[in-house]
Amino acid sequence: MIKKHLLSFTLIFFTLFASAQEFEGGVHLGICASQVQGDNFSGYNKAGLYAGAYVAYQFSKHSVAKLELDYIQKGSREIPDENEIVTYKLNIHYAEMPLLYEYIINDRFSVEAGLALGVFIAKKEEYDYIPQVRDEDFNRFTLSGIVGLYYHFNETWRVNIRTNNSILPIRPHTNNIDLPHRLFDEGQYSDLLSIGLQVTL
Repeated sequence: MIKKHLLSFTLIFFTLFASAQEFEGGVHLGICASQVQGDNFSGYNKAGLYAGAYVAYQFSKHSVAKLELDYIQKGSREIPDENEIVTYKLNIHYAEMPLLYEYIINDRFSVEAGLALGVFIAKKEEYDYIPQVRDEDFNRFTLSGIVGLYYHFNETWRVNIRTNNSILPIRPHTNNIDLPHRLFDEGQYSDLLSIGLQVTL
């Protein structure tokens, strides 16, 4: 079922790009650091990668609408130290489709904001190097809010700094303690920071 959703997303994405000559497109690649709010650990200790493609339409001098199709690694990690002997690592794989509005400030800077629909692909979770199989399954679909900043080197190359934070939980709580919630739904949430390069084709 997930593969069918991803295939549908891909077909819609590239059909849109191929059928509209006034659209521009490109690719991006970067690194990210993430944490899971609500897992009793803290800090953006989980490193990951993201990669994807986009189509964009500039409908005014300062305004651009953009649709992306991305693969992104999220998760959480606890690194042991003199005060903490526990090791924990959660690696989650998602396909995401962000829909973004970009405001062009000048030739060098622009900002962006929008929402991203995510599809859960797979996960690997270890606690003290022991693989974890939990009853609390990850939600198949996620919704995140995105805010970012671009620095433009030229018309082709630019660098992007972005935050990607869950609006809806990625899965229910894994214990019974009172943990943070967002909006009206309690659970665990993904918080992510990323930096990457984008090239217009």
